[in-house]
Amino acid sequence: MADKSHVRELAGILSKLQGKRWEGAIITRAKWQRRDNAEASKVPEVLADCHGMVKIRCRGFGEELMVMLLCHHAISTADKILAANREAEQGEELFFPVETIRQYTAEVQDTNYLHQGDNPVVPGLLILERMLESCPAAVQNISLRFSCAAYAGRMLVDWEQGKLYQQGRCTADFQWQQMEG
Repeated sequence: MADKSHVRELAGILSKLQGKRWEGAIITRAKWQRRDNAEASKVPEVLADCHGMVKIRCRGFGEELMVMLLCHHAISTADKILAANREAEQGEELFFPVETIRQYTAEVQDTNYLHQGDNPVVPGLLILERMLESCPAAVQNISLRFSCAAYAGRMLVDWEQGKLYQQGRCTADFQWQQMEG
C-alpha cells in the first residue's frame, strides 16, 4: 500500500477554476508525482491554453499534479451507453457510490455539473486518489489517460496491463512507477 498522497488537497486547488469557461470541463489526462522540491501554490497554474485544451499544474505537499482539461465538453449519448457485452478479464475492484462522489465534490468544492445527479461521472482525481491508496507498491508517479467517462459504481483496475475498466469498457490507460529503495 502506498503512502498517503495529497491528491484531494491538490484537487481543491484545481477546483478554484470557477465560472462559465470551466463548466463541463473534463480531465483527459492526469499525472501525479512526488516532488520534494515542489513549491506550494494556492492557485492552479495554467501552463498552456489552445483550442479548448488547457494544461494546468497544481503543486504542494511535496507533490505535483498535472492535468489536461478539455473545456466545454458535452458527454455524447453514445458515451453514456456502456458497452456491457464484454467483461474485463481481471482486476482489483474499486467502488464509487454516488454518495462518495457527492462528499468528494463538496470537500474539494468541485461544482462541475458532470459530477451531479443520479448517475454522476466519477471525478478523475477521485479515481487517481483511490488508485494511489490501493496501489500494490509505493508510487513515485502515476499517469492516467482517460478515454471515456466513468460513472458511479464498480470499476476494475488491472495493474499489470495498466487499464481501468467499467462494465467491460476500458475507461482509462495508466502507467505507474514504483519508488526506488
